[in-house]
Amino acid sequence: MLDEGFVIGMGKVHASLGAYEIFRALRPELAVLAGIAGGYEGSGAGLGDVFLSTEEVMVDEGRRGVDWLRPIFKEFPRYKLFVPELPFKKGVFNTVSSVSGDNEVAELYRGLTGAVCENMEGAAVAEAARLSGVKLVEIRVVSNICGGGDIDWSTLDSLRDSLLTLKKFLSK
Repeated sequence: MLDEGFVIGMGKVHASLGAYEIFRALRPELAVLAGIAGGYEGSGAGLGDVFLSTEEVMVDEGRRGVDWLRPIFKEFPRYKLFVPELPFKKGVFNTVSSVSGDNEVAELYRGLTGAVCENMEGAAVAEAARLSGVKLVEIRVVSNICGGGDIDWSTLDSLRDSLLTLKKFLSK
C-alpha cells in the first residue's frame, strides 16, 4: 500500500474532497500529504528545506482589513498532526486560500501563528483526516519564499528524496 499515491488537487476544496473520498474508500490508518510550501522570511525555512508539519492552521478563514486579520470565531481552526521521529525540520504550517504575494501579507500570517511556511491544502486535508479517523503526516519542501519570487521546481528533487526516507521509516 505504501507504493500507492493519489493526486488530490490543489487548494482547500479539491484537496479536502479528494482526501475525504480516498479516506472513506480505503480506510487507511495513516496517510501522508506531500507537496510544496512557501517559506516565511525569518522563520528558518530556506529554499529546498524539507519540513514535517506539527500543526496546520487555517489562517485566512476570518475577517481581514488592510493590515489585520481576525478569526470569525474564537480562534483560527488548528489541527495537530502525527509527527514521526525523522531527521527533517519541524514546524507549524499555515493553510491559505492564495499564496502570500507580498511581504506584508506574509508577515501578517506568520505573526498570527508563528508558522514556518504556508500551503493551500494542509488544514483542509487534516479536517478530512479528522472526520475519517486517519492519522496524517504532512511533509513539504520549501519551493519559494513568501512575499515574492517564483516557485523553484528543482526543489521537488528534495521532496522525492525525503519521501523515500519517510517510506523506509513507515515500512518498519
